Amino acid sequence: MQDTIRIELENAIETLGWPPVSFVVDYPTDKNAGADVFSNVALVLSKQVGQNPREVAEQIRQTIDGKIELVDAIEVAGPGFLNFSLNRAYFKTTLEAAIVAGEQW
Repeated sequence: MQDTIRIELENAIETLGWPPVSFVVDYPTDKNAGADVFSNVALVLSKQVGQNPREVAEQIRQTIDGKIELVDAIEVAGPGFLNFSLNRAYFKTTLEAAIVAGEQW
């Protein structure tokens, strides 16, 4: 899922005409963080494009909203993080795959 989100974020950056940057897409260590996956892309990119990180995050959110299968919601949080809420079907599918794979998972 991280790779899928990263690809859509990179596509959004290109669509918006902004330069490519190195950014994080990861699972939060705090399970109460309010997201299943987060990215700091807007925080990094804001320096390159000279805009407020929350504004950059909102532009990216609008560009990718509804384009990532199994992502139910994308929210701008804090200083400009993008938080992704995954559809519960993602967890069910992943858990089933882990059970089938057993020790090889």
